Amino acid sequence: MAKTVFAYCEQYSQRFTDWRFSAGKSNWCKHGKVSHAFSTKQYFIWRLIENNRRRRMYLFNIMSFLALRKKILLHILFLVAQLIQSVGSSKQRHRSCRRFNRNTGWWSTVWHTYSDSRFKKTLRVSRKTFQHILEPIRHRLEQRNVNEEPITPEERFFICLYRLSRRDYYHTIAEMTGLGVATVCKIVSEVSRALVKCF
Repeated sequence: MAKTVFAYCEQYSQRFTDWRFSAGKSNWCKHGKVSHAFSTKQYFIWRLIENNRRRRMYLFNIMSFLALRKKILLHILFLVAQLIQSVGSSKQRHRSCRRFNRNTGWWSTVWHTYSDSRFKKTLRVSRKTFQHILEPIRHRLEQRNVNEEPITPEERFFICLYRLSRRDYYHTIAEMTGLGVATVCKIVSEVSRALVKCF
């Protein structure tokens, strides 16, 4: 781009020089050797001024191009440094500004303390049936999360069955399980799709 600008300036200056020279030459021929509008001395002075102007314009364009290239290089180096820092950082990010203190340990309490009759009354299926349905879709419910501890397939399947059997609101299930409303809605949707695909 800089070469194009320099070539355009050079071409424009050359055309302007040729036009002034041709105009002065015709005026000199018209009035003879003694011309008040154009003379050899004035021509050389004008030529010197024009060369200085072209040189200053060329240097200005060079400095502008170098400043722009320096700015672009600094911006690229800053982005590369940010990328290296984000990739090389192994610390776990804590979302304290978007995180609330919720009820935890719900699934452990249900699984270990509920009797078989209460478990079946809650989900409308027995523990054996629960495991039998879960095994074919377990691989679809497992998730890997590097920031937080992932929700187990058993808990995800239990939340979906609780929603389908009890028809409670997502907000009620979220407060009971200690999860977000959007998380509960996503779990129910994903488990339902897994059940449809496998069965």
